[in-house]
Amino acid sequence: MTNKNQTAPNIKGNDLHQNMQTHIQIVVALIGLVGGLAVIFPKFYSDKKIEQLKQEHNLRLKDLEQRYKLESEYDLDLRIKRIEAYNQLWSHLTFQG
Repeated sequence: MTNKNQTAPNIKGNDLHQNMQTHIQIVVALIGLVGGLAVIFPKFYSDKKIEQLKQEHNLRLKDLEQRYKLESEYDLDLRIKRIEAYNQLWSHLTFQG
């Protein structure tokens, strides 16, 4: 039951409208801020992730280059040793007449 002696706050129609507009503007600004952050953070995260992947790729590439270099040196050394061994074997197999 309403007591007729209680009075509502004296807010004029125009002031109420202005107050509501201010609140709406604040809410819209907050939504815009949150939306902006939702765009910035994934971009920051993806940029950071891309940089991390580039660094990992470069390390892997250097590792593969080093392995290839070592394999090439090993193959060359093995080829030289085989040629020397085959020359010695060939000299023992030649017939002297």
